[in-house]
Amino acid sequence: MERFLTDNSASMRFARTVVQGILAALIVFVPEAMGMLDLQPSVAALLTAAIMAVLSPAMAMLRASDTIEVERARRVRRGLRGG
Repeated sequence: MERFLTDNSASMRFARTVVQGILAALIVFVPEAMGMLDLQPSVAALLTAAIMAVLSPAMAMLRASDTIEVERARRVRRGLRGG
């Protein structure tokens, strides 16, 4: 998971985008398939894009948080204070 969130290569950025798209589509599709929503296709597309727009910064926040935790662990291993 760490590599997925922290690797900034083109292939990992692409993989993160694909995962975001799949999650967004599922968030829109599942309620619609269960009959809980009745959306026009254009509204569903806009909703999917909006969800992806929220997921992108959320994943970046997780990446930053993970990087902070890794740095703290390195400090502890070196015997320094992890502040």
